[in-house]
Amino acid sequence: MKSVAIYCRVSTQEQAAEGYSIGEQQSRLTKFCEAHDWKVAHVYSDPGYSGAKLQRPAIQQLIRDCSYGLFDAVLVYKLDRLSRSQKDTLYLIEDIFNANHVGLVSMCENFDTQSPFGRAMIGILSVFAQLERDQITERMTMGRIGRAKAGYFSGGSRPPIGYTYAKAPGSDKQILVIDDYEAVQVRRVFAMFLDGFTLKEICRYMHNHYKTRYGDWSHVSTVSRILRDRIYIGEVSFSGKWYRGTHEPIIDQDTFDRVQRKYDLYLGTTAGTFSQNFKGSQLLTGMVFCGQCGAHCHTKSWRNHGKHAAPDAPMKRVYRCSHGDGIRIPVQDLDRLVTAEVQKLSMDPELIRRAAVPAAASASSSEAIDAIRSRLADLRRQESKLVDLYQIGGIDLQMIKSRMDDLHQEQEKLSASLTEESSSRAALSADDAIDALASFPSVFSSGSLQEKRQILLTLIDKIVIYPDHIDIHWTFTA
Repeated sequence: MKSVAIYCRVSTQEQAAEGYSIGEQQSRLTKFCEAHDWKVAHVYSDPGYSGAKLQRPAIQQLIRDCSYGLFDAVLVYKLDRLSRSQKDTLYLIEDIFNANHVGLVSMCENFDTQSPFGRAMIGILSVFAQLERDQITERMTMGRIGRAKAGYFSGGSRPPIGYTYAKAPGSDKQILVIDDYEAVQVRRVFAMFLDGFTLKEICRYMHNHYKTRYGDWSHVSTVSRILRDRIYIGEVSFSGKWYRGTHEPIIDQDTFDRVQRKYDLYLGTTAGTFSQNFKGSQLLTGMVFCGQCGAHCHTKSWRNHGKHAAPDAPMKRVYRCSHGDGIRIPVQDLDRLVTAEVQKLSMDPELIRRAAVPAAASASSSEAIDAIRSRLADLRRQESKLVDLYQIGGIDLQMIKSRMDDLHQEQEKLSASLTEESSSRAALSADDAIDALASFPSVFSSGSLQEKRQILLTLIDKIVIYPDHIDIHWTFTA
């Protein structure tokens, strides 16, 4: 009696198709074996797996078992159940089945590779299986391009942090809508980066204060990806191209552009590695902008080549517009000017009080507080539901304890974030600015470069240089 292994497969898209379910295939193949008086040695099934590749559990087990002599042939409902790749189909037949004297029988195509006609037909049918797969891929690609051009996100079942899915008004299409609680986190990441925090520092802070639907902020790559993702300014992408999206942006264009300039300046993108000079090699690195074009000013070595310049004039370090439009100022001169202005503020705090923004709650801070409070209320509702389930016997004690611990940990983080948001209602109040200046004399006389930069980053939003003057934009002014 011939011993046969049955192999069944359905992909996710074919689950509901009549005649393709695992149960239907197995039933028909078993009856086929009974009609031919064959013995079913084993049934291998791959539910929910695409036929495009061989990385499927059951087909891998079938390949291993072929060498053990457990069966004489492999029976499939149709050839494309085995594989939709011409290359993989021929590999299985030539290198696996034939090498181990195992035949392949297709019920619907009615051929057996142990016969000459069957071996001839297998090459022809596998070509058509490959063609069908290529056509499906082409149609799906065109559909995704069209969806992106129409402004719809095509990122699968996992929306990016800061968004969730909802049905578009009057349509069954799923669109991105802002998740208020996670949007607060995204804005916090952008704000901290502009304030001079490193990626690791941001990651550590977010891990200690927040949680997303995907878990804790445990990886620096999450922070890096968010800072570079144009999804947050209302765009969607496909195959490396970006299109205007239908969803509401979380980050404004100006903030995003400033982050990109700073990211490129400090981190670099060559080979995906980060530069080690993120904290800045000069006192004002990252704060200086060109007044004529708005571009960042980088530090460069420069020698005066004018007609009155000495032949052996020394090289100087200058801040120079990255677009090379002629704006430049020696590093030492700008450092001295800015330090002198900060020193004036430290000697006369009333200058800060007169210029500072009134200590009222900013709109973004108010939104953050509302979102955190909403999330806390949601967690309390989840606690109540868990208690109800436990009382009616719908959940065991160990499970409820584990879930309660998770809820309490998130509540503690949110409470800490709420306290912090409530206590820092203005971007930088006069009192905060004065406190930051308290250590100015000692730090600028004996502190490290990074300690000096930290004070300046706290007080200065940006420094704009013009051919005849400079403007310092303070963080405590409107």
